[in-house]
Amino acid sequence: MARPERPNVRNDTVWSFGRYARGESQIREPENVQEVRDFFRSYLNDPNPPAVVIRAGGHSFDGQAVHDRDKGSRIVLSAEKFRGEPPTIRYHRNAPKLVTLSAEVRWRDFLDDARTRAPIRIPASMQTGGLATVGGTLAGDCLSRFSGTMGKESESIESFKLLTPSLQPPGDGLTPISRTSHPDLFFAVIGGLGYLGFVTEATYRLVEIPADSVAHTEVTTRKSMASLLKRQRDVIREWQEQGRDEPLAVSSAAFINEAPLTHAPQFKGGVFKSWYGSPGPVWRPAWPLYGNVNDPGRWAAEYTARIDGINTLIHQALYDLARLATPPLFVNDIADFIFFMDGNTKAKEAYEALLQPRRFPIFQQTWVIPSSNATIFGDELVELLIERRIQPTELDVLFMRGNKCLLSAGYYARAMEEPPLKAAFTLGFERWTPSSQPKRPAGDVTALCEELNDRAIKYGGRIHLVKNVHVRRGGTQFRDMFGGTLDEFLRIKAQCDPSGLIRNKFFEHLLKN
Repeated sequence: MARPERPNVRNDTVWSFGRYARGESQIREPENVQEVRDFFRSYLNDPNPPAVVIRAGGHSFDGQAVHDRDKGSRIVLSAEKFRGEPPTIRYHRNAPKLVTLSAEVRWRDFLDDARTRAPIRIPASMQTGGLATVGGTLAGDCLSRFSGTMGKESESIESFKLLTPSLQPPGDGLTPISRTSHPDLFFAVIGGLGYLGFVTEATYRLVEIPADSVAHTEVTTRKSMASLLKRQRDVIREWQEQGRDEPLAVSSAAFINEAPLTHAPQFKGGVFKSWYGSPGPVWRPAWPLYGNVNDPGRWAAEYTARIDGINTLIHQALYDLARLATPPLFVNDIADFIFFMDGNTKAKEAYEALLQPRRFPIFQQTWVIPSSNATIFGDELVELLIERRIQPTELDVLFMRGNKCLLSAGYYARAMEEPPLKAAFTLGFERWTPSSQPKRPAGDVTALCEELNDRAIKYGGRIHLVKNVHVRRGGTQFRDMFGGTLDEFLRIKAQCDPSGLIRNKFFEHLLKN
């Protein structure tokens, strides 16, 4: 079949959010469902199709939505100009707690719309990047601070529509795919990183919060990983025992520094318990990490926090603020609270625009461990950091409810009335370099990741695939974590994409390991 000339075609350099993967690829920008369908149809039965990757908001850390080191031979199918059919945000008249969103909708735009209504209705678990898109976060089954009580994003998804390269139902873009109508495809596409097809729209179940809502955050400090994890479990258990159904966020952040006199390493951390509610009669200060993401002062703080010594000072100052505040309660605007990572994103974009072509790399890897083994894994992680004198920019821990998505780090196989609880440990390293291009993490960090992979496998854990994914080259670490469900995913991919059109180096690398 002759391939018609397509509008909105250009060549451009595409970067991963973490800035380590990039390629100069041919960018295709379909504007509607028919143009996506025409694109896939042009490669039907092609015995040697080009490599295509689907890209939404570009917020994945590694090479998930990039053709790393491409020189123009591969294609990025971008949702940047896509506009869904019917309208972008559609509330259901007879089901007020359902909303259908086109794939290109950015979550901050949805929240802005939701806040014009009373009561405010939003998904129970919303990730922390307001510029991320519906299609992108669905492809990642994104994790959030609400995942310990409300589950990951997948628990809020009622259905979606999908165009696959095969164009066969239900991947014809016309058939709603849900956990009851097409469960195999539902649990493969959500968390499937866009490797099965192009999601055109998704329908979400919503929860109600008061129209004047702000985010209330209570912070408690801890001096060991074990007590940090216990505090989070206790908060989640109390919420469950009370039979609550309103969203509750539970997360933590920690750091390791040296005591002034003994120089002995000290673990310090804070547990954050947050909920939506009316402001109340008493004024409360805002928690600084959830401050105005559009404030240039916030950008400056985000930038300087990437420097080792200043990073430790900032962590210590926040720890002391939480420890000394009476009561330890803070109040923030809900948009700043939900999308607090936008401050980091905007800072990065501002400084990259100012200092081009310098790039500011982020390396984050997340290990998700069953709750029963979380404390031992967490203690071993801290021991390794101290033993090897590695100081991450970030050390975050939160809990999540397990789910059935095949490539989810929280996957569980057995039938259970209550999804099992799992702990997600994230190490982040943000170091700008004087060269124009970012450098890969130092050997000691990659060796640490490989060691933690081995321990995660031992304790029944997985890597969260939306972040960076470093596994031992030539080994079996990825297969040891995802083996059975990866095989099932590949079986479904063969049906949706029989010619292997959607692929890139990131996906190919995982299959080799």
